[in-house]
Amino acid sequence: MPCPIAHVPGGASSEMSVRVSGAKAGNGSGTTTGGDKTVAIPALERGDEVGSMAKTLEVFKASLIEGDRLRVEQEAQKLRAEEERKLALRKMADASEG
Repeated sequence: MPCPIAHVPGGASSEMSVRVSGAKAGNGSGTTTGGDKTVAIPALERGDEVGSMAKTLEVFKASLIEGDRLRVEQEAQKLRAEEERKLALRKMADASEG
């Protein structure tokens, strides 16, 4: 479903090109918000509103990737802390036995 980004004076052909461009940029948006962070965001090089939206999506995608990285790092740190806690408890138990 085409969604006009902006009204471009000059007839239907100009307006149609904006709609097609907006639809192409929207494809990356739907995929990124759906969780696919491997999709290439089109129209980053454009200097108009569509390019601005594409750059915003690229920042959003980078934030999603960073969030995933931080969650993985946090989980690994949590596992390490749990292992260290278990080791400390074993050492305390061994020390009290001996």
